Amino acid sequence: MTLLAPVEANEIFLQLPAAVIDGMEADGVRFFRRPGNIARFVCRFDATPDEADALLASLRRHLDATR
Repeated sequence: MTLLAPVEANEIFLQLPAAVIDGMEADGVRFFRRPGNIARFVCRFDATPDEADALLASLRRHLDATR
């Protein structure tokens, strides 16, 4: 996983293995898929801690599966 830009707002851009992106999509995580295995995540200002935890759990689970 590579962070592609500094986090200065409510968005992050990550370069992830395709299997991780596919798995997160299958889990129902919503994000913007870009060419080059780049995922753009935008956090709503009213996002709940449970929603953030679910996103991180999905990311961790799929990253661990690629190791």
